[in-house]
Amino acid sequence: LSVTPTNEIFSIPMTQKVGTFNHTSGATLVEFSMPDLEEAGNINISSLNVVTKYSMPRLNKVNGNLSIKGLYLAKDLDMSSLTTITGTFTFYGGTSKSYASRSTITNLNTFSALTSAKKVDIRYAGALVDYSGLKNVIPSLSSASSWKVQDCAYNPTYQDMIDGKFTNNCISIFAGNIAE
Repeated sequence: LSVTPTNEIFSIPMTQKVGTFNHTSGATLVEFSMPDLEEAGNINISSLNVVTKYSMPRLNKVNGNLSIKGLYLAKDLDMSSLTTITGTFTFYGGTSKSYASRSTITNLNTFSALTSAKKVDIRYAGALVDYSGLKNVIPSLSSASSWKVQDCAYNPTYQDMIDGKFTNNCISIFAGNIAE
């Protein structure tokens, strides 16, 4: 399923399962939802520069890779039921290092139900300071090489995550998210 909506708000209801899902454009799209989607093959979401809300609240399994890149203004990302990604979870706040400062997301709490992925690759999120939403996926990763974070406001190592260092308190305060 490939989507190229032209409205500011777009929803695809009554779809519970899809194969590969590509959503790689939507210059005027502000809100997108698939409220009934529970399972999908590879998901590729990218270059949605003005999207503030992206919702797949019932999605619980991705049979393949989940790639989210370049949702610069996304403050409301809902994939709160997602437990399993059989491949790699990729999250790039911007599309490159030079665009990291445009990314506004500060945490990945929407992924707190995620307990299984083969790899995690997070980059270019200039405001991202809180990784506590990914603490449940850490035990499923086979080694430190399965966890890669770079060019974000806070870049925790695999060992940092094992040690419970999910946030950087100093950076969190400056980002407007006071952490304990």
